[in-house]
Amino acid sequence: METMGKRLSKALKDAGMSQAELARAVGASQQAINFIATDKTANPRNIEKIARALGVEEAWLRFGNQNGPELQRSPTPPPAPIVSNFAPDLAKDLPIRGTSNGISESIKLSANDVQGYTSRPAFLVGNMRAFAVYMNGPIMEPRYFAGELLLIDPVRPSQQGDFVLAELQSGECLVRQLTKIGSESITLGSLNPEEETQLPRDDVRHLHRIAGSWDI
Repeated sequence: METMGKRLSKALKDAGMSQAELARAVGASQQAINFIATDKTANPRNIEKIARALGVEEAWLRFGNQNGPELQRSPTPPPAPIVSNFAPDLAKDLPIRGTSNGISESIKLSANDVQGYTSRPAFLVGNMRAFAVYMNGPIMEPRYFAGELLLIDPVRPSQQGDFVLAELQSGECLVRQLTKIGSESITLGSLNPEEETQLPRDDVRHLHRIAGSWDI
């Protein structure tokens, strides 16, 4: 079965572009493009810009047809804009942490796992414990999308209703909504699918509050 990821890979090959070049063209991260190419997200928010940059129809990229991209290709596709969500005066010193095993949607934190640095928003200036992680998988769509950079504030206490990075005693982390805090358990909710998971409080090391996100 031909998937969106396979169609994207074919369109990239036909256009002579790499994932990194496409990411720069649409103002996204390479990881976000890779998530689409490997079918880890089913509803990417920037699919229209991606189709335009590759010179194919959005409908073909999303759903496909028997004719392939050649008959869908626009004769003179408009140039894709370079989009940046970062103001030029923001310090680029916020560490991007976490690793993924590429199979589950969990994120693993460790002492020396800094993958790079991103711009630090004004509300995290001076917060030296703050960091960012890439959203892994579609489980929190439409709130957060795969490849989106989540801004984590470990200092501000998490409250019921907040979106959090739940760090488990195993070192794995889950992006969820904190729906209930009980005396012996913590309940976390996902959006895609909508379901709740109850964990013993002793299994949860820390609830890091998600303060915002960079859509790159």
